[in-house]
Amino acid sequence: MVIFSPLKRFFLITAIMVSVTGCGAAQTSHAKPSTSSSQSSTHTKKKAHKSKGVHVKGAVSSVSSSKLIVKTKAGTVWTFTLSSHTKYREKKKTISASQIKAGETVGVVARHRKSSLIARVVRLV
Repeated sequence: MVIFSPLKRFFLITAIMVSVTGCGAAQTSHAKPSTSSSQSSTHTKKKAHKSKGVHVKGAVSSVSSSKLIVKTKAGTVWTFTLSSHTKYREKKKTISASQIKAGETVGVVARHRKSSLIARVVRLV
């Protein structure tokens, strides 16, 4: 026979009750604060997070000082704008932009800015 301390017994019983009845959130009701016509509720719903990031892996079709064009295995062609903030990597080392050549496989992390995709990281694969 196992003897539990009162604290362990409490947590064991609580865990069993929660697993049987659910988390209990649906069983409790919270009264909504009353708002008059002169007061408005300051509570706003959180907006869903919209990811602006794009991750693309493919072969370099062409590269210039300001543009990088990548074609994926599926045949989709992506055009990225290169900026002074774009980082170039091979494995864990920083490389120069001139080391990116047509035909090489790259992974690109980019962000949407207005109507273009700005490359943040170009990684040789």
